[in-house]
Amino acid sequence: MFLINAYIITTFFIAVMIYNLALVIYLRSKEHSPHSFALAIGFYATWVASSAMAYFFFSKGYNVEAAFFVRSCHFLAFLGSFLFLYFSLTYPDNYKPPVFIRNFFGMIIFFTALLFYAKDILIFFGASALLSEQTIIADVFPLPNGYLGWSFGSSITFY
Repeated sequence: MFLINAYIITTFFIAVMIYNLALVIYLRSKEHSPHSFALAIGFYATWVASSAMAYFFFSKGYNVEAAFFVRSCHFLAFLGSFLFLYFSLTYPDNYKPPVFIRNFFGMIIFFTALLFYAKDILIFFGASALLSEQTIIADVFPLPNGYLGWSFGSSITFY
């Protein structure tokens, strides 16, 4: 039997507070720099909520869903840091970077998403046998101290 514990409630409460902060920042300004900051902290809030979802699904015994949210935690942490990098390019003078820099950032984010979610994309299209277990984060399992561990592919496991 599962009880929603204080960790999940607190984590979602923090994520909602961060989302509200991002919304206020986005709506109060029409300039590019505050919008890029609001986008960065919005993805940070999604990262926070994703960690709670991973814990929730794992405690319910849904390892496939928990592995998806663990992959999401890693990808969203990367995406948040990348968006903060983009914000650092725009902040001092409300500078909008050239199109080729924005396209370059977009391509890096797209290919990183493919690396993290390739298995989920193939499963969605019914071709999961092509990848087997060679993904960045393959499975989720419990650690003795109550935390989550995950395996990287089929041969290497880190704790």
